[in-house]
Amino acid sequence: MVPGFIDMHSHSDNTILIYPESSSKIRQGVTTEVVGNCGVSMAPVGKDGLELLKKFVDQYFPPGLSYLLDWNWRSLRDYYRIVETVKPAVNLVPLVGHHTLRIAVMGFEARDPTDSELNEMKKLLEEEMQNGMWGGLSTGLFYAPGSYAKTGGEVIELAKVVRRYGGIYASHIRDEARGVLSAIEEAIRIGREAGVSVQISHIKAMGKAQWGLSTRIIGIINEARMEGLDVHADVYPYDAGQTALLQALPDWAKEGGTDGGALGRLMNDEVAEKIRVEMEEGKMKGQNFVYELGWENIIIAATELGERDIEGKSIREIAGREGKRPFDVFREVLIRNRGNVSMIIRAMSEDDIVNFIKQDFIYIGSDQNGIRPGYGPLGGKQHPRAYGTFPRVIRRYALEKGVISLGGRPLQK
Repeated sequence: MVPGFIDMHSHSDNTILIYPESSSKIRQGVTTEVVGNCGVSMAPVGKDGLELLKKFVDQYFPPGLSYLLDWNWRSLRDYYRIVETVKPAVNLVPLVGHHTLRIAVMGFEARDPTDSELNEMKKLLEEEMQNGMWGGLSTGLFYAPGSYAKTGGEVIELAKVVRRYGGIYASHIRDEARGVLSAIEEAIRIGREAGVSVQISHIKAMGKAQWGLSTRIIGIINEARMEGLDVHADVYPYDAGQTALLQALPDWAKEGGTDGGALGRLMNDEVAEKIRVEMEEGKMKGQNFVYELGWENIIIAATELGERDIEGKSIREIAGREGKRPFDVFREVLIRNRGNVSMIIRAMSEDDIVNFIKQDFIYIGSDQNGIRPGYGPLGGKQHPRAYGTFPRVIRRYALEKGVISLGGRPLQK
């Protein structure tokens, strides 16, 4: 017998009203999930920002989920009151999402907030903290619109709000590939200057050029911990991740949101060609899935239209079958699915995963919601971490590799 596991990085806040049984988590022994990660929470909702937020949430797995919800809430407090009525099978620890705050106050604009807009975001965050959303603040600084935020003028100021309530700062950092070291340092800087604990989300070194950087990443974190900063991270035990296909676009192409910006740019042949060149030739700023990983490592997981003939196949494989350029497949599948497509990306090395898992500042997180693969009306291909994260840690890393004990303590240094 073991106590219930805590999933330190979950996205079940996107699914809990539809699948309150959380079958994939319960079957793993998970009884508590930290939700609202990567800057994405279900509220607060601004008076003019509901459609933008729904569309933003729809990018994430499973795509199209928002169409099944009535969105009759405006605050996280009200949302979780509704959640309580469906009697969820798991406990939820909510974080307030930075994307959600930004969308509520300033939409999907690629600019700094005005003083009044920043004050409004701080006010909304404080209200949620006062009303029981004590987990803290999460960011997804790789994703737009959070990627438009500056470290000092916005993120640190928001993190200072949660300090007053004992909350943490959790972050999907700005770059998990070529800029991963500076992105780790940015997260630590935010914790240091705001005076809050830091949780680095699904820590990794993405792309072959970065494989082996786990040792340097661990060194940076340990230096901060020796300084007295409370820095932790979570990891999932797989060499592939999952996210929205739309996030492969350059930042500038995502301004305005899905309908108001990204899809329109993809429909424009001239703009689309500019996007293709940036993606394929490594000219775009920030993390670049296509250049770092290649089209062969970008796999269609789930589509709004339920396109079973392409789900589970790489974009390069689909392109070869259809006699098209990979970018054209990418472009077409996003347009016909209104942007609601998730992808699985093969990106990490096993050696780095082992190195992270054996650190005593590491927690385990699934980075996934609480449903079985292919379960319910949305279908698609779920990442195996949705139902196998904790059994895999026990079998592969405790029993087979001996990296950690069954009690979770590192056995190797």
